[in-house]
Amino acid sequence: MNQKRGQMRCLRGVTLALLPLFTGGCYTTSIHSGLPAKAASIEYDQKWHHGLVYGIAELSGPYNLARVCPQGWASIETETSFLNGLVGAVTSGIYSPQTITVHCATAPATPLLPAAPASPSEPAPPTPNAAAMR
Repeated sequence: MNQKRGQMRCLRGVTLALLPLFTGGCYTTSIHSGLPAKAASIEYDQKWHHGLVYGIAELSGPYNLARVCPQGWASIETETSFLNGLVGAVTSGIYSPQTITVHCATAPATPLLPAAPASPSEPAPPTPNAAAMR
């Protein structure tokens, strides 16, 4: 009887220890620039981004978006898939990859603010009220 009780306690302990591993789930984070997107290029469609110690230190470094998307980026998605989580769990979080997808914009990005004039602006014409006061 005590042996069965001991086995049940052991099983319960193992289950409680593994529960966070299986209930952590997968997640995705998306960032959108507002520009129209085209399909992701093969080099940046579900590419693994390598990290160490639960992602605190990056091995693959940041991506040069100006080189990847010369016309601007439309969206960037980072995902921790089941496979990413499994690899992280097997390595006890020492190696923690994420899956990255970069969608480039279909048209060049337009500036949000109007461009500054190349030469100094001329004085503004007088308003009708200012002319009437003379």
